[in-house]
Amino acid sequence: MAQALGLPLIALPEMAAARASLPYLFAPLPYLLAEMGILSMKRVEREMSDVIDVVDKLAEELAIEVSKERNLAKRIALEIYGTIPIIYCYNPYKSVGLRFKDQVNENCKLPARSDVFPELNHNEIMGWEAPESILKRYTLVLLRDLELEPIPVKARIEALKEKFFLQKAKSVIEMVPQGETPLGKTFSLLFTLDVISMYLAVLHGRNPVASETFQILKYEVTDRLGTLRHLEEQILNLAST
Repeated sequence: MAQALGLPLIALPEMAAARASLPYLFAPLPYLLAEMGILSMKRVEREMSDVIDVVDKLAEELAIEVSKERNLAKRIALEIYGTIPIIYCYNPYKSVGLRFKDQVNENCKLPARSDVFPELNHNEIMGWEAPESILKRYTLVLLRDLELEPIPVKARIEALKEKFFLQKAKSVIEMVPQGETPLGKTFSLLFTLDVISMYLAVLHGRNPVASETFQILKYEVTDRLGTLRHLEEQILNLAST
């Protein structure tokens, strides 16, 4: 398609699951923005270097051959096992929380949900008035960054944790990022949570790569709407103009 339109192309390696391509999709973007003058190349190189250092370190710490006593991802997966995870985080980490929810959905074939502070104080929090028989089915994962959270947000999180979460959820897991930069911190959580979802899938006897329900839906919708045919026609029309 890119060749037909005469557009630049960054080729990605073929992955067993599209969601595994996040690092390849993201890595070129900061450098492209720096080349366009939108970001400082010095900052991009510093933050990307931090990402590499953090992920390399975590890859060793969370590897499958590392025992659960020394493997944070295995311990958290075991704690979540048999429950439905709820992920809460401060707004700057919203995408991280959503990513973990999606990874639990796709890798583990389990329901999960995510929400953000401070917005959840206005609506989501009311759900914690549900009966104990319901709430004890949930494990709450709190993604914290004590250096980033404003004092009012931190106070709300601590109050809710003490008065509601610790008393009502089956368990509460707090996770803090590693790294020296915003990007390093973000990817430290992304990587750790991705690994947790893989171990959780194994505990449930699920194949993380398989996506039967999604494939059925995709082909049914494509067949009914003729999506692929219409897309090809639009691209050819665009290329000929």
